Amino acid sequence: MATDSPATLLTAAHGFYQFAVPQDVFDRSLYYNLLLQPTIAIPDHYFLQSAGISEHLRRYRGRDSWIESGLRHGYIQPYFRREGASLSQLLDEMRGSDRRGFDSRAADIAERLGGTPFTSVPWSSSSNSRAFHYAFRRYMTTEHAPLLELRVDPDDFTGFWNRSREWIGDELRTATERSADLLGTKGLLLSQLIQVSGERLFGPDCERISSVDELLLLARTRIGPGAERDLRAYYTCACELYNRSLADTLLTAAGSPGWTHFVAAMDLWRDDILSPDEGDIPDGSEYDTTIHLPRIEHLRTVSGDVLTAIRRSDSCQRYFESLGGLDP
Repeated sequence: MATDSPATLLTAAHGFYQFAVPQDVFDRSLYYNLLLQPTIAIPDHYFLQSAGISEHLRRYRGRDSWIESGLRHGYIQPYFRREGASLSQLLDEMRGSDRRGFDSRAADIAERLGGTPFTSVPWSSSSNSRAFHYAFRRYMTTEHAPLLELRVDPDDFTGFWNRSREWIGDELRTATERSADLLGTKGLLLSQLIQVSGERLFGPDCERISSVDELLLLARTRIGPGAERDLRAYYTCACELYNRSLADTLLTAAGSPGWTHFVAAMDLWRDDILSPDEGDIPDGSEYDTTIHLPRIEHLRTVSGDVLTAIRRSDSCQRYFESLGGLDP
């Protein structure tokens, strides 16, 4: 399948972002991306962290799931941090280096997908950790909240931003130091960031925190809804910027599973969007069409073999070829 379009990162599978991505949102992202995108990219830890992937595989007990079919036929491109390793081996290695956020059925996911033939592409976790550290520190340490010009702030993002000025410097510094100890180089790991947040809120003897969902639950029950709300804003920024840095590392297109007004402002904050080159300005031409997509409830009943047949059809091939003529 020839196309110049980049793969699309399945950001809805980001394990630490599950607090904002319920199963129906994950399903919509997975099914529609597999129908409409030439290739979707899934890195190793997303396979193992995502409750959405775990639930998707569970629904297809005696037949190929869409994910297995996508891996087998090449329209899901997996990215592994170590060439030649299996998902089971990578799971053990990541757990041994204090990576967190893995689904309770991660070992089962690794074993099941290990029975599917596919070719992975290597990627550098440490390079992404450095890129994420730079982007997140730069974004979070600016004096004023990067917001759209709105008269109201429906998420109280400005309030969170002002409150976070009291602790953001120390929190990022501590999380970066701990991440560097594990990475052997400068960078930032979300697994260390959530632990530092827990210690700030609950004291230095805070128990080990495995996920953002766990951190939010502790904040709600021990402190109150205000603390939870601030954490949701904080980790929405963290996860969105992590997905953007990861997409850049993998040379894929990014997306957002949870859109808010301050996430929109985050994209405007990027220098290349704030100051586009003259040649990047659209010429005003438009093409308007309507696509009627099948309901997710129906797609959940369709096997991976049917998806493969759809993608191999002449009309689908022409559609993907047309995407190759678009600027990425």
